[in-house]
Amino acid sequence: MEDQQIFTDSHAKSILTTMNNLRKVNKLCDVVLKVENQTFPAHRIVLAACSDYFCAMFTTEPLIKSSHECRDLLDEAKKFHLRPDLRCQMNGTRMKQRTGTDDILIVMGGFGAHQNMVEVVEQYDPKTEEWSRLPVREIYVCGGFDGYTRHTSMECYNPGNDQWRTLSGMAVGREGAGLVVAGEMIYCIGGYDGINLLDSAEQYNTQSEEWSSISSMSTRRSGAGVAVVNDMIYVCGGYDGNDHLASAESYNTHTSQWTTLQHMYDGNTLLNTVESYDPVTGSWDLLDTAMMTQRCDAGVTVVRKL
Repeated sequence: MEDQQIFTDSHAKSILTTMNNLRKVNKLCDVVLKVENQTFPAHRIVLAACSDYFCAMFTTEPLIKSSHECRDLLDEAKKFHLRPDLRCQMNGTRMKQRTGTDDILIVMGGFGAHQNMVEVVEQYDPKTEEWSRLPVREIYVCGGFDGYTRHTSMECYNPGNDQWRTLSGMAVGREGAGLVVAGEMIYCIGGYDGINLLDSAEQYNTQSEEWSSISSMSTRRSGAGVAVVNDMIYVCGGYDGNDHLASAESYNTHTSQWTTLQHMYDGNTLLNTVESYDPVTGSWDLLDTAMMTQRCDAGVTVVRKL
Protein backbone atom coordinates (compact mmCIF):
# COMPACT_ATOMS: atom_id res chain seq x y z
CA MET A 1 0.00 0.00 0.00
CA GLU A 2 1.45 3.31 -1.04
CA ASP A 3 2.07 6.02 1.54
CA GLN A 4 -0.49 8.77 1.49
CA GLN A 5 -0.10 12.32 2.79
CA ILE A 6 -3.18 13.99 4.18
CA PHE A 7 -3.21 17.75 4.77
CA THR A 8 -5.90 19.60 6.68
CA ASP A 9 -5.86 23.29 7.50
CA SER A 10 -7.47 22.70 10.87
CA HIS A 11 -4.75 20.23 11.96
CA ALA A 12 -1.90 22.58 10.93
CA LYS A 13 -3.58 25.50 12.68
CA SER A 14 -4.07 23.42 15.82
CA ILE A 15 -0.38 22.43 15.91
CA LEU A 16 0.84 26.02 15.49
CA THR A 17 -1.63 27.29 18.10
CA THR A 18 -0.40 24.70 20.61
CA MET A 19 3.25 25.57 19.90
CA ASN A 20 2.51 29.28 20.35
CA ASN A 21 0.73 28.61 23.67
CA LEU A 22 3.74 26.61 24.85
CA ARG A 23 6.06 29.43 23.76
CA LYS A 24 4.04 32.01 25.71
CA VAL A 25 4.55 30.09 28.95
CA ASN A 26 8.17 29.24 28.05
CA LYS A 27 7.56 25.49 27.79
CA LEU A 28 9.80 23.25 25.65
CA CYS A 29 11.59 26.34 24.27
CA ASP A 30 15.12 25.55 23.19
CA VAL A 31 16.44 28.92 21.98
CA VAL A 32 16.23 32.54 23.14
CA LEU A 33 16.24 35.50 20.74
CA LYS A 34 17.59 38.80 22.08
CA VAL A 35 16.57 42.06 20.38
CA GLU A 36 18.06 45.16 22.00
CA ASN A 37 17.15 44.69 25.67
CA GLN A 38 14.27 42.23 25.19
CA THR A 39 14.42 38.41 25.15
CA PHE A 40 12.02 36.07 23.33
CA PRO A 41 11.99 32.31 24.11
CA ALA A 42 11.21 30.26 20.99
CA HIS A 43 11.29 26.81 19.38
CA ARG A 44 14.08 26.12 16.90
CA ILE A 45 11.94 23.90 14.70
CA VAL A 46 9.37 26.68 14.23
CA LEU A 47 12.01 29.31 13.45
CA ALA A 48 13.78 26.96 11.02
CA ALA A 49 10.49 26.20 9.25
CA CYS A 50 9.66 29.90 8.88
CA SER A 51 13.07 31.28 7.91
CA ASP A 52 15.90 30.08 5.67
CA TYR A 53 18.27 32.17 7.79
CA PHE A 54 17.39 30.36 11.04
CA CYS A 55 17.31 27.02 9.24
CA ALA A 56 20.90 27.51 8.05
CA MET A 57 21.98 28.75 11.48
CA PHE A 58 20.56 25.82 13.45
CA THR A 59 21.46 23.05 11.00
CA THR A 60 25.10 24.15 10.68
CA GLU A 61 25.67 24.68 14.41
CA PRO A 62 26.94 21.08 14.98
CA LEU A 63 29.52 21.68 12.22
CA ILE A 64 30.72 24.86 13.91
CA LYS A 65 31.04 23.08 17.28
CA SER A 66 33.00 20.18 15.81
CA SER A 67 35.27 22.17 13.45
CA HIS A 68 38.09 24.35 14.74
CA GLU A 69 38.34 26.03 11.31
CA CYS A 70 34.65 27.03 11.37
CA ARG A 71 34.92 28.36 14.91
CA ASP A 72 38.04 30.39 14.04
CA LEU A 73 36.30 31.83 10.98
CA LEU A 74 33.20 32.76 13.02
CA ASP A 75 35.31 34.36 15.78
CA GLU A 76 37.22 36.35 13.15
CA ALA A 77 33.99 37.60 11.56
CA LYS A 78 32.52 38.57 14.95
CA LYS A 79 35.67 40.50 15.89
CA PHE A 80 35.68 42.32 12.54
CA HIS A 81 32.06 43.48 12.83
CA LEU A 82 31.94 44.12 16.60
CA ARG A 83 35.33 45.87 16.93
CA PRO A 84 35.69 48.31 13.99
CA ASP A 85 38.38 50.15 15.98
CA LEU A 86 40.67 47.11 15.61
CA ARG A 87 40.15 46.50 11.87
CA CYS A 88 43.36 48.31 10.96
CA GLN A 89 45.28 45.74 13.05
CA MET A 90 43.63 42.68 11.46
CA ASN A 91 45.80 41.02 8.84
CA GLY A 92 45.05 38.28 6.35
CA THR A 93 43.51 37.86 2.93
CA ARG A 94 39.94 37.85 4.30
CA MET A 95 40.50 41.30 5.85
CA LYS A 96 41.39 42.99 2.58
CA GLN A 97 38.79 45.38 1.18
CA ARG A 98 36.88 43.78 -1.69
CA THR A 99 37.73 44.96 -5.18
CA GLY A 100 35.33 45.23 -8.07
CA THR A 101 32.69 47.25 -6.20
CA ASP A 102 30.82 50.19 -7.68
CA ASP A 103 32.86 52.77 -5.73
CA ILE A 104 34.53 55.51 -7.77
CA LEU A 105 37.18 58.05 -6.75
CA ILE A 106 36.33 61.74 -7.23
CA VAL A 107 38.97 64.51 -7.54
CA MET A 108 37.87 68.13 -7.72
CA GLY A 109 39.29 71.65 -7.56
CA GLY A 110 42.80 72.57 -6.50
CA PHE A 111 45.51 74.71 -8.12
CA GLY A 112 47.12 74.02 -11.50
CA ALA A 113 50.04 75.61 -13.35
CA HIS A 114 50.87 79.22 -12.32
CA GLN A 115 48.50 78.82 -9.34
CA ASN A 116 45.43 78.94 -11.59
CA MET A 117 42.24 77.43 -10.13
CA VAL A 118 41.34 74.00 -11.57
CA GLU A 119 37.60 73.72 -12.28
CA VAL A 120 37.72 70.23 -13.80
CA VAL A 121 36.19 67.37 -11.77
CA GLU A 122 37.54 63.89 -12.59
CA GLN A 123 36.45 60.39 -11.60
CA TYR A 124 38.52 57.18 -11.44
CA ASP A 125 36.89 53.77 -11.96
CA PRO A 126 38.94 50.97 -10.29
CA LYS A 127 37.25 48.39 -12.53
CA THR A 128 38.40 49.95 -15.80
CA GLU A 129 41.43 51.78 -14.31
CA GLU A 130 40.43 54.85 -16.31
CA TRP A 131 39.97 58.56 -15.54
CA SER A 132 37.10 60.63 -16.98
CA ARG A 133 35.43 63.99 -16.36
CA LEU A 134 32.39 64.22 -14.08
CA PRO A 135 29.65 66.84 -13.61
CA VAL A 136 29.51 68.47 -10.16
CA ARG A 137 27.15 66.78 -7.64
CA GLU A 138 26.06 67.76 -4.11
CA ILE A 139 28.89 69.60 -2.37
CA TYR A 140 29.82 70.46 1.23
CA VAL A 141 32.17 73.45 1.52
CA CYS A 142 33.93 74.31 4.77
CA GLY A 143 36.34 77.14 5.60
CA GLY A 144 38.46 78.53 2.76
CA PHE A 145 39.93 81.89 1.77
CA ASP A 146 38.16 84.65 -0.17
CA GLY A 147 41.24 86.82 -0.67
CA TYR A 148 40.75 88.67 2.62
CA THR A 149 39.52 86.28 5.31
CA ARG A 150 39.99 82.61 6.34
CA HIS A 151 36.44 81.43 6.92
CA THR A 152 34.95 79.36 9.75
CA SER A 153 31.62 78.82 7.95
CA MET A 154 30.28 75.67 6.30
CA GLU A 155 27.71 75.47 3.49
CA CYS A 156 25.98 72.69 1.55
CA TYR A 157 24.84 72.91 -2.07
CA ASN A 158 21.87 70.84 -3.26
CA PRO A 159 21.78 70.58 -7.09
CA GLY A 160 18.21 69.26 -6.89
CA ASN A 161 16.77 72.64 -5.87
CA ASP A 162 19.82 74.75 -6.80
CA GLN A 163 20.07 76.06 -3.22
CA TRP A 164 22.92 76.64 -0.75
CA ARG A 165 22.29 76.00 2.95
CA THR A 166 24.44 77.60 5.68
CA LEU A 167 25.48 75.33 8.57
CA SER A 168 27.12 76.22 11.89
CA GLY A 169 30.71 77.44 11.75
CA MET A 170 33.98 76.11 13.15
CA ALA A 171 36.00 77.58 16.01
CA VAL A 172 38.97 78.35 13.72
CA GLY A 173 39.09 79.79 10.22
CA ARG A 174 40.89 77.37 7.91
CA GLU A 175 42.32 77.65 4.41
CA GLY A 176 43.60 74.46 2.76
CA ALA A 177 42.05 72.13 5.35
CA GLY A 178 40.95 68.54 4.65
CA LEU A 179 37.22 67.77 4.90
CA VAL A 180 35.94 64.16 5.23
CA VAL A 181 32.98 62.19 6.56
CA ALA A 182 33.39 59.25 8.97
CA GLY A 183 30.31 57.70 10.54
CA GLU A 184 27.91 60.49 11.53
CA MET A 185 30.70 63.07 11.80
CA ILE A 186 32.27 65.55 9.37
CA TYR A 187 35.95 66.24 10.09
CA CYS A 188 37.91 69.38 9.11
CA ILE A 189 41.64 68.80 9.54
CA GLY A 190 44.68 71.08 9.48
CA GLY A 191 44.93 74.11 7.19
CA TYR A 192 46.13 77.71 7.57
CA ASP A 193 44.43 80.40 9.68
CA GLY A 194 46.26 83.38 8.13
CA ILE A 195 49.01 83.39 10.75
CA ASN A 196 49.90 79.77 11.53
CA LEU A 197 49.88 76.42 9.74
CA LEU A 198 47.58 74.18 11.80
CA ASP A 199 47.88 70.73 13.33
CA SER A 200 44.47 71.05 15.00
CA ALA A 201 41.21 69.46 13.78
CA GLU A 202 37.48 69.73 14.45
CA GLN A 203 34.49 67.42 14.04
CA TYR A 204 30.90 68.33 13.12
CA ASN A 205 28.06 66.31 14.63
CA THR A 206 25.31 66.06 12.01
CA GLN A 207 22.73 65.26 14.72
CA SER A 208 23.40 68.16 17.10
CA GLU A 209 24.74 70.40 14.28
CA GLU A 210 27.68 71.46 16.47
CA TRP A 211 31.47 71.54 16.05
CA SER A 212 33.94 70.25 18.65
CA SER A 213 37.74 69.91 18.76
CA ILE A 214 39.56 66.58 18.48
CA SER A 215 43.19 65.72 19.30
CA SER A 216 45.83 67.38 17.13
CA MET A 217 48.03 65.78 14.48
CA SER A 218 51.76 65.27 15.03
CA THR A 219 52.55 67.65 12.15
CA ARG A 220 51.18 70.99 10.98
CA ARG A 221 49.67 70.53 7.50
CA SER A 222 47.91 72.67 4.93
CA GLY A 223 46.68 71.25 1.62
CA ALA A 224 47.05 67.64 2.80
CA GLY A 225 45.24 64.73 1.17
CA VAL A 226 42.57 63.28 3.49
CA ALA A 227 40.56 60.05 3.08
CA VAL A 228 38.53 57.57 5.18
CA VAL A 229 38.75 53.75 5.22
CA ASN A 230 36.82 51.70 7.83
CA ASP A 231 36.30 54.80 10.02
CA MET A 232 40.07 55.47 9.99
CA ILE A 233 41.01 58.94 8.70
CA TYR A 234 44.24 59.06 6.69
CA VAL A 235 46.04 62.41 6.28
CA CYS A 236 48.86 62.48 3.71
CA GLY A 237 51.38 65.11 2.63
CA GLY A 238 50.63 68.83 2.70
CA TYR A 239 52.80 71.84 3.50
CA ASP A 240 54.15 72.70 6.97
CA GLY A 241 55.42 76.21 6.18
CA ASN A 242 58.88 75.04 5.15
CA ASP A 243 58.57 71.81 3.17
CA HIS A 244 56.10 69.89 1.01
CA LEU A 245 55.56 66.77 3.08
CA ALA A 246 55.80 63.09 2.17
CA SER A 247 54.72 62.02 5.68
CA ALA A 248 51.32 60.55 6.58
CA GLU A 249 49.32 59.76 9.70
CA SER A 250 45.97 58.20 10.57
CA TYR A 251 43.24 59.05 13.09
CA ASN A 252 41.18 56.32 14.77
CA THR A 253 37.67 57.76 15.19
CA HIS A 254 36.86 55.18 17.90
CA THR A 255 39.93 55.73 20.13
CA SER A 256 40.58 59.39 19.15
CA GLN A 257 44.28 58.64 18.61
CA TRP A 258 46.73 59.57 15.82
CA THR A 259 49.30 57.09 14.43
CA THR A 260 52.32 57.89 12.22
CA LEU A 261 52.43 55.95 8.92
CA GLN A 262 55.06 55.11 6.30
CA HIS A 263 56.08 58.06 4.12
CA MET A 264 54.92 58.44 0.52
CA TYR A 265 57.18 58.86 -2.48
CA ASP A 266 58.68 62.36 -2.59
CA GLY A 267 57.53 64.85 -5.23
CA ASN A 268 58.94 68.32 -5.85
CA THR A 269 56.84 69.31 -8.88
CA LEU A 270 53.14 69.66 -9.72
CA LEU A 271 51.87 66.06 -10.04
CA ASN A 272 49.21 64.01 -11.80
CA THR A 273 50.41 60.72 -10.28
CA VAL A 274 48.42 58.71 -7.71
CA GLU A 275 49.63 56.53 -4.84
CA SER A 276 47.61 53.93 -2.96
CA TYR A 277 48.10 52.92 0.66
CA ASP A 278 47.39 49.40 1.93
CA PRO A 279 46.38 49.52 5.64
CA VAL A 280 47.14 45.81 6.01
CA THR A 281 50.77 45.95 4.81
CA GLY A 282 51.32 49.59 5.80
CA SER A 283 52.96 50.37 2.45
CA TRP A 284 52.48 52.76 -0.49
CA ASP A 285 52.30 51.80 -4.19
CA LEU A 286 52.44 54.10 -7.23
CA LEU A 287 49.50 53.54 -9.61
CA ASP A 288 50.34 52.91 -13.27
CA THR A 289 47.51 55.19 -14.46
CA ALA A 290 47.92 58.95 -13.94
CA MET A 291 45.25 61.68 -13.91
CA MET A 292 44.68 63.81 -17.00
CA THR A 293 45.47 67.06 -15.14
CA GLN A 294 48.41 68.00 -12.90
CA ARG A 295 47.15 69.58 -9.67
CA CYS A 296 47.79 70.25 -5.98
CA ASP A 297 45.50 70.99 -3.00
CA ALA A 298 42.68 69.08 -4.72
CA GLY A 299 39.59 67.68 -3.02
CA VAL A 300 39.17 63.90 -3.20
CA THR A 301 36.28 61.61 -2.24
CA VAL A 302 34.77 58.19 -3.09
CA VAL A 303 31.24 57.87 -4.49
CA ARG A 304 29.23 54.65 -4.87
CA LYS A 305 27.54 54.53 -8.27
CA LEU A 306 23.78 53.91 -8.30
